[in-house]
Amino acid sequence: MEIEMSQPFVMIVHTDEAESGFSAFFPDAPGCVAAGETLGQLKADAASALRSHIDVSREEGLAIPVARDFDAVLSDPDVQENLKDAFVILEARPLARSGRVKRVNITIDEFALDIIDRAAERVGSTRSAFMASAALEASEDANAA
Repeated sequence: MEIEMSQPFVMIVHTDEAESGFSAFFPDAPGCVAAGETLGQLKADAASALRSHIDVSREEGLAIPVARDFDAVLSDPDVQENLKDAFVILEARPLARSGRVKRVNITIDEFALDIIDRAAERVGSTRSAFMASAALEASEDANAA
């Protein structure tokens, strides 16, 4: 059951002057942090970080973090201390994994398909699995879902 995947987590964002980017933490997911040179990169990293945090919590038998609503987080006295230097406060959703595969029909250049098939065979994968893996690795959208 993926109930925790549908809820956005409040993310407190700070500018990271040493790295000239942004860093963030999630009050409802202690120990989970994200970073990025741009807010877009930060948001993508946040989705991936939340997904990993939830997966590790589940694997270790720890409590799965539950997201509170925006007002509840902001009124928390422990969070208010961290708001003083906050750059912005956003919400992020963990990257959801349905675990289901879906059959699709695509049109692709023959040369590209040959390259994909060779690469998939070289790493011991199927064409579909290789294409999905490569697309997820290359896409910032995969982490911002």
